[in-house]
Amino acid sequence: MDYTEKIRWILKSLLDETKEIIAYNWYSESQVSQLKGKVEGLELALDYINGRRDRDAEQIWVLIPVKKRELILANIFCKNCGFATVKEYTIINADGGIKLGGKCETCSCFVEQYVQLMKTKKDYYKSIQ
Repeated sequence: MDYTEKIRWILKSLLDETKEIIAYNWYSESQVSQLKGKVEGLELALDYINGRRDRDAEQIWVLIPVKKRELILANIFCKNCGFATVKEYTIINADGGIKLGGKCETCSCFVEQYVQLMKTKKDYYKSIQ
C-alpha cells in the first residue's frame, strides 16, 4: 500500500467513525456540530486526494469576482505557516457556502477554507460593489 492509499484508508476510517458517532447521538449538540464540521473537512480531504470535483460548488466559485477569488486563495490559514496561498485546490458545497481544500504553497500540508455565501442575489451584489 503506497502513501496515498494509506492516507485515503485512514481518512475513510475516520469519516465512517465520525458519521457513526453523529448518527447515534453519543455527544451533545455542540459536539455533534463540531464533528459535522470535521466530517466536511475529511470529505474535502478525500475529494482532494481522489481528484473529485463538485460542479455545483465550482459554478458558485466562478461567480465570485476574480480579484476576490485571488484574495481568498492567497489568505488561507495554514497550521505551520500562518496565512498562506493554496495550490492544487478542490471545492465542495458546504452548509451556507463552499469549502476550498488544497495544499499550502509553502509547506504542502493540507489546508481548507470555508467561504460563506449570501442568501440572496441581492445580498451578493451588495457585497461585491
